Amino acid sequence: MQMIFSTWPWRSPASYLPSVAAVFVIAIFHEWISVVQKKLLLLCKSLLPTSSSTTSSSPRHASSVTAVVDDNKPSAAATFGQPEAETSSVQISLKSMLQKRAVRAALLSVTHAFGAASGYFLMLAVMSFNGIIFLSVMAGLVCGFLLFHEF
Repeated sequence: MQMIFSTWPWRSPASYLPSVAAVFVIAIFHEWISVVQKKLLLLCKSLLPTSSSTTSSSPRHASSVTAVVDDNKPSAAATFGQPEAETSSVQISLKSMLQKRAVRAALLSVTHAFGAASGYFLMLAVMSFNGIIFLSVMAGLVCGFLLFHEF
């Protein structure tokens, strides 16, 4: 019988204990990652601009933003009657917004990847049909929940 990894022998309690401890720690890590991901998602949602600040009553301003997004350079029609400084500030704020969105997406993707990997590892550990490993996973999840979730 193979226990999680072939290099982890499970014949004696001294060699079995590290695998039980590792699964316990990974379960705690899994709960921590889920909390980090939830907090990061809430932070990202709070940093998004509100709908009232992204829309404008001026059609000329909306066409300027569309021209910047489409061509990455404002067209003459879009900037007609607008000072050059206003158009460049729209370009800078749009670029800054896109960079921040990319950073948020990358952070959320990395936390999701770690959460999925640890979750699949724990699932495979439990599927070894070993009662001690199952109890270790459950104890780690409970301890992680108690340590990292706010009540």
